[in-house]
Amino acid sequence: MSVYKYFSPENAERYLTTWAMRLTPPNRVNDPFEMRPSFDAFSEAAVQKFLSTRAQDLSKEVAMKIAAKLPHKSEGTNNPALSALARYLFDCETEEDLATLLQITSSAELHAIRVQAQKAIYDQLPTWNSDTENALRQSAAESLGMLCLSGSSNNPLMWAHYAKSHEGVVVEFDENHPTFHRRRSSVDEFGYLRRVSYADTRPSISKIDGNDTFIQLAFVKGLDWAYEQEHRMIWPLSLADCSKSIGEETIYLLEVPALAVKSLTFGCKAEASFTQQIVQILSQNKDAGHIQVYQSFVSTDTFALCYQPYQGVDNEALSK
Repeated sequence: MSVYKYFSPENAERYLTTWAMRLTPPNRVNDPFEMRPSFDAFSEAAVQKFLSTRAQDLSKEVAMKIAAKLPHKSEGTNNPALSALARYLFDCETEEDLATLLQITSSAELHAIRVQAQKAIYDQLPTWNSDTENALRQSAAESLGMLCLSGSSNNPLMWAHYAKSHEGVVVEFDENHPTFHRRRSSVDEFGYLRRVSYADTRPSISKIDGNDTFIQLAFVKGLDWAYEQEHRMIWPLSLADCSKSIGEETIYLLEVPALAVKSLTFGCKAEASFTQQIVQILSQNKDAGHIQVYQSFVSTDTFALCYQPYQGVDNEALSK
């Protein structure tokens, strides 16, 4: 099976001389919703569900330790004891911790404290959601990069948007090449190509409900992007094959060697000087002799692009 990458003339030349492609952080791509799910990790409904589903799993011993720290009369929502109680809602570190909170409701007095603590939590939900979302996005931007390819070799919109209005190229890659198979274990979320799915609603993430698979949410985009037929690989920037600095920014790169390439097709508006330059680059690389070179042109009777062998190169001679 093949996957494809559309390049502008400048990016095509850069790739074919370095045989490396950028791992793009999610905050550098052209979709403002990238890795930005609807965030309701701390909704009132989720808090209530957390409380109710753990009512039977309480540890009286640990609960009494918490209760001993609580005043019998509490006013307002900025009480340190109530803040400590609120933290127990989300920061359970052990099985014993998990079985603490609702045992406090065994008395009417402590039930009132619980209700007050819930109110303190609810008042903070918007801030918690916003802070957590920003932290997740910042963490992803600083630690993860994406290699974005397409399942389509002949999409006029892709040519227009990513190949400088048909002046660049589309490169065909062998999906089975090892460079696209870098998983370190069978449960590794990184290092292999996955199809992006498209939906009319944004995915949501909920910490309490356990739906916090942030990496999986990175493979859902809006329906408007479905034409891209995207195949995506996510890889830690710390494991990039190489990097370079451009001004104050560090660019992380993934090596995609010539042996991973099957063919290259010039856009229907590619200039002769550019096509000749690319052919010369390929002819000078001993590992690129197998790459087939094609030229696209506009169909005479349909809204389609047609491909034929590039006349400026003998594919058979190139492979020798």
